[in-house]
Formats: sequence, structure tokens, C-alpha cells
Amino acid sequence: MRNNNVVSDLKLRYSFGQAGNDQIGNTLFRELYGASRIYGGVGGLNPIQLPNPDLKWETREEHNVGLDLGLLKNRISLTVDAYRKVNKDLLIARSLYSTTGYSSIQQNLGSVENKGLELLLEAIPFNRAFRWKSTFNIAFQKNKVLKLYDDLPSLPGDASIRVGEPLGSFFTSEWAGVNPATGRGMWYDINGNITYNPINADRKILGSIYPSHFGGWINTFSYKGFSLDAFFQYEYGRTRVDGQYQQMTRMGGATVNTLQEAFDQRWTTPGQITGIPRPINGLAEFNSVAFGTGSRYLFKTDYIRLKQFTIAYEIPGSTLKKYHFDGAKFYVQGVNLWTYSKWNSYDPEFTGDNFGIIPQSRNITMGLQVKF
Repeated sequence: MRNNNVVSDLKLRYSFGQAGNDQIGNTLFRELYGASRIYGGVGGLNPIQLPNPDLKWETREEHNVGLDLGLLKNRISLTVDAYRKVNKDLLIARSLYSTTGYSSIQQNLGSVENKGLELLLEAIPFNRAFRWKSTFNIAFQKNKVLKLYDDLPSLPGDASIRVGEPLGSFFTSEWAGVNPATGRGMWYDINGNITYNPINADRKILGSIYPSHFGGWINTFSYKGFSLDAFFQYEYGRTRVDGQYQQMTRMGGATVNTLQEAFDQRWTTPGQITGIPRPINGLAEFNSVAFGTGSRYLFKTDYIRLKQFTIAYEIPGSTLKKYHFDGAKFYVQGVNLWTYSKWNSYDPEFTGDNFGIIPQSRNITMGLQVKF
């Protein structure tokens, strides 16, 4: 901006767009027959897919409002973006009664909303012989199911997909701990009362597989030929199932190793306060609907991680000229050097249910780059 020593850049942005998802293939809308049925030793054709001539692309409408701000000759800059995306005519396999002869039919059913806020802040506090550049970003995100077919409150076959709730939600019963008197596991029913046998009606939303906010922070320092780069990554608000913990706290005939914690802290005496239920003889209680569900194995995966750290020294070309080199750079780099998280298992960045995964390794490398 002219004649302004403070605000050097200011821009407001708005955009609107529409896009389609054509992942319907060449046959999803057609009537298909198969030759897999044999009657009386004679092969024949049978219908295997209902036709849907009305099947069409999913559509997505997106609104974006943004702000670009630069201060002090752009030594401080801020970028803000707020967006809202609505996916309509979702491609869903609608379940059918078995009496129809088909398991499902592909239809355009329902809509989902995604909205969020993204911020990027960049600053150069020092810009002389010693230079420091810092970049911080954070993103907030939410999604919500707006509508399902036939005004259903939830999707048949997957009750976690519910109108008004986020996709990726855990829809289950809430764990209430261990009864000190008996050692039995307890859950809350839908009214907040204790129960030992929760039913489907007791389930509720208890977290999401998606983080509420995430981002990173990069700092670059340089002085003469030396440089230091540090990249921190963080994520908050995500909940996941610890399948490894679930498997390794099994008892009563399970032919698997058990965690020392599960053995040492198991309930043994009336009045004992612990989070590990009583040991059981046989798998009947463990394999019950109550024991295998609920929020007992749900944990927060919030973390801050030093994802990458690099120290380097660049040797000037004048020093190496007599060796016919234009320059060289020596560096030491570390990856996954430090992590802070209350997640007790292997790696908070995992996907899936954490069962049998291999955690990310911690690496330290050294290198030399030479210019000719």
C-alpha cells in the first residue's frame, strides 16, 4: 500500500466453485447379469445388479473467504481462509431387503457439510547478518451429515453416520470403570445410570477419528554459513481405538501375551480401586457385546512432535576454489526426535485401530552436498 509504513499489503478474497465426483464407473447405473448360478447341472444367467438410470455425479459447492495482510514491508504476513463445502447427491450403496434378491442399489442419497478456518502467520524478526524466519499455521475443521435418504436419522448398517453429527464419529456406550466390590466392568446407559450390559439404545457420540485442529511451526535461523531448521507438527482433538491395548489386556484362555500392567493392576480383592476388570476364566465374558464395545479402548491421540531438525554449514566457494568446487554444504538431520503425547501406545500419528502397526522410526542422517 502506498504511503503506509505499517500496512504493506491488504487484500480481501472471495471465491465460489462447483465440482463433481464422477466415480460411478461405467456399470453402476446398468442392469447386470451373472452366470454364476447353476440349476440342475445347467448354467444360466441371473440378475446381480439393479439398474438406476437416474444415477448421477456427486456435486460439491464451495465458498471461500480470505484475507491477506502484510505489515512492516511484509516482514509480518498473515493469511486467513474460511471455507464451507457442501457435498450433495452422495453416492451411497442403499441396503435392500434380501427378499428383493439384491443386497443393495447405488443411489444419490444425502449431503455432507465441511467447514473450517485456516491461518498462516509468517514473521522475520531479524533480517541482518543473523536472520530468523518463523512460520506458524493452524487449521480448524468440522464436518456434519446434513441429510440421509428417506429422512432417516442414521445410515442402516452404520449407526455412527447420523444426521447432525460428524462423519468418523465413535457411536458407542460410555465406559464407567470397574466396580470395586465385584471387579466387573461398568458402563453408563443413555440416562447416565450404571449398567453391566449396555444395549444399542445406550450408545452416543464419543469422539471422532478426525482432529479438531492441527498444524505446524517452522523456525529457520541462519548466520553467515550456519543454518538451523526446526519443524514442529501438532494435532489435537482426535480419538482412536487402541486395538493393541485391547488385544493385550485379554485374559481367560486368550493365547496372547498380556501387558504387565493388565496383570499387576487387575481386580483381585473386594474394595480395590483399579481400571482393569477381574480376571476371567474363559472368553465368554470378554467376547460379550458389552466387554468388546464402549469407550474403554478409546483414547486421545493429541501430540506435539519435533518432526524434523537440521543443522547445516555451507562452505563458501572461495574457500574451495583451489579444489575446483563451487561450494559445499555439510548437514546433520534428525527426524521424529521428540514427541509429547499422553497416548500410551506406539505412535499417535497412526491410522486404523493401532493393532499390529509399526511405529515411525527416529532417524539421524549426515550428508555432504558438493557443487561443481
